[in-house]
Amino acid sequence: THTHTHTHTHTHHRNYHKPNFDDEPISEVVNILDPSKNTADWREKIGKYNLIFTIYEPSYFPAEAHEGTARFLAERLLPGGVLVLIAAIPGQPGFGQGARRKAEWKKFMFDNDVPLEPTLTEHARTVCDSFIHTKTVQVFKKPGKTPKI
Repeated sequence: THTHTHTHTHTHHRNYHKPNFDDEPISEVVNILDPSKNTADWREKIGKYNLIFTIYEPSYFPAEAHEGTARFLAERLLPGGVLVLIAAIPGQPGFGQGARRKAEWKKFMFDNDVPLEPTLTEHARTVCDSFIHTKTVQVFKKPGKTPKI
């Protein structure tokens, strides 16, 4: 049993470091604000997730796109899924109009049926390695139970 486990781990490790570049790409960049790219077919292709983690990305979008961004993120979560959102706060250097108050993101997500999860948010704040992240991190959880695959 020990030998089998070791061999399996070694094989997995070796394959991880030698990707097959003939395969389809495992990720792609799409401007979710561009309706010609953010299509129903594309959203179907990328699927839904039990965890989405974003550091500042929504803060770079124009302020008028934030509600749509929240809707997009909420739609991509499976039931029971979690969104860890670190967004810039007003006055934070480098973000201009893209900075929102935490209460605004909380409302945007709540309006999309993904409420703030206070216990997970407090835990996230204790494990952040950046002072500004401890102030800005919010964890939201979509109601329901994540389906087993």
